[in-house]
Amino acid sequence: MYEVFGFRKKKKVDASIAKEKDEKLKWDTFKDSLAKPKRLSKKEIEKRRREKERKATERRLILKRSLLRAGLESKPEAFSKWVFVVSIILNGIAAATFVIHYSEYFDKGILHIIVLLLAAWLAIFLLVFFLLWLTLYVFLDLMSYKRKVGIEDVFSDYLLLASTNIRAGMPIDKALWYAVRPKFGVLAKEIETVAKETMSGEDLEVALKRFSNKYNSPLIKNTVSLMIEGINAGGEMASLLGKISQNIQDNKLLKKELAAGISAYAIFIAAAALFMAPLLFALSSQLLLVISEITGGIDIPKTPGMSSFAFSIGSVGVTQRDFLIFAFTNLSITSIISAMIFSIIRKGEIKGGIKYIPIFALVSTTVFYLTFRVFSGIFSGFI
Repeated sequence: MYEVFGFRKKKKVDASIAKEKDEKLKWDTFKDSLAKPKRLSKKEIEKRRREKERKATERRLILKRSLLRAGLESKPEAFSKWVFVVSIILNGIAAATFVIHYSEYFDKGILHIIVLLLAAWLAIFLLVFFLLWLTLYVFLDLMSYKRKVGIEDVFSDYLLLASTNIRAGMPIDKALWYAVRPKFGVLAKEIETVAKETMSGEDLEVALKRFSNKYNSPLIKNTVSLMIEGINAGGEMASLLGKISQNIQDNKLLKKELAAGISAYAIFIAAAALFMAPLLFALSSQLLLVISEITGGIDIPKTPGMSSFAFSIGSVGVTQRDFLIFAFTNLSITSIISAMIFSIIRKGEIKGGIKYIPIFALVSTTVFYLTFRVFSGIFSGFI
């Protein structure tokens, strides 16, 4: 019996020793990993290099696609180099302005100056680089949207002319080519590109797919898909293109009717953002000034025996300057949101009415300034 207990005790001791050895081994391994950087194998290095190249290629393709949609023929590499050079120039101007503005803090030693300049240079460069790329992508997106809308507006007329050419006995590729008119604008250039690719020996189906994939437009993609299916099936293309053109015209009329039906909401939003909100903010600013003057002139004397019911009126915590900053900020935000809603109601999406945002902001702030001046003259007699 003692032997059994002794065996169990010895087994527990051996287990604890093994556990301590295992923990020590883990700790030694962890210290070695901190002391010596992990050496990557050639396979891992090659894998990381390929992954880095793949991400760089994806970024170049995204930029190239954005440039093509916007109608720009410049190469992504040249465009990126131009953005980098402009970022350096803007960064230099911003850094020089920063140094001139905060030059009084540069009397704490050469090390402090170097660290501050490097930090300012890096922070300003990253900020300028990010804002410049963001602005350019927004600009390219708006240009692409403008080209897409220009194509969709004349697409039904173009398909109707192509249908007429097919009825006259032309093959599909020549019918598409001879239907081009200068008034079609962007669509004329795109169809010319499709015709050149077809004449150089490329399949018409591939050229049409490339044209439809260039723009993020369900109308263009669906129409091209129906055309390709009709060509492959050997159907009556004249009748097909005529029906597609009629369907596009009906959709345009339906959208206009829907926009006219809810135009009252757009008028209400525009009136509230452009006139009502500035008027109320201007009136509130004058009321704040009047209340501040009234409460500042009230002096309540202390009455003996009324200490338990004593109260005092202090000055208003919000100053006129703080309220004006709040009003202009609130009006700017309200104008941007109202312009977005207005553009969605009128055009169906925000991009279609992006031009309304500066108009709303300018009109609302101008109305606020004028009404503020008018109310200042009216309420000057009460102060």
